[in-house]
Amino acid sequence: RYELREYQRDAIKAWQAQGYMGVLAMATGTGKTLTAIDAVKRVREKIPGAAVVITVPYQNLAVQWMDALHEQGIEVIGVFDSYESWYHQVKNLFMATQYSDAVTMPCLVCVNASFKEERFQELLTLLENARQHNHLLVVDECHHFNAPEHLKKLPELFTLRLGLSAT
Repeated sequence: RYELREYQRDAIKAWQAQGYMGVLAMATGTGKTLTAIDAVKRVREKIPGAAVVITVPYQNLAVQWMDALHEQGIEVIGVFDSYESWYHQVKNLFMATQYSDAVTMPCLVCVNASFKEERFQELLTLLENARQHNHLLVVDECHHFNAPEHLKKLPELFTLRLGLSAT
């Protein structure tokens, strides 16, 4: 367990005050990932059935995120590599959200390329019929996710959004 610094707690409070939408613009090494993980924990406590999707530009960052989430006791599914390794598990979880608003889902850690793929985008549409209507999207290095082809892949169903950037 870690203790957030005051500026990290202030960042989360500001994000919450903005309706759980915003960007943490923090310098490299200041704890963006740990701050975001704390935000994920808070959302999961407040909205147990919320889907949490974290997307990053590179696979090595996805692995780092998965390790950091595991260290904090959060179950994860990696949405990258071969779709056979994650597709059916994610589909079953998303389908279960249509019958219960308290499905405990692992965090999904995607690389941007997988997030944009048609297969994953189709799975996200299953959340449109979920009993829980508030879901969290965390976009690490969000400056990599600002092209029009990326932005049009952001489903409206993510009512909670957190961008992370060091730039």
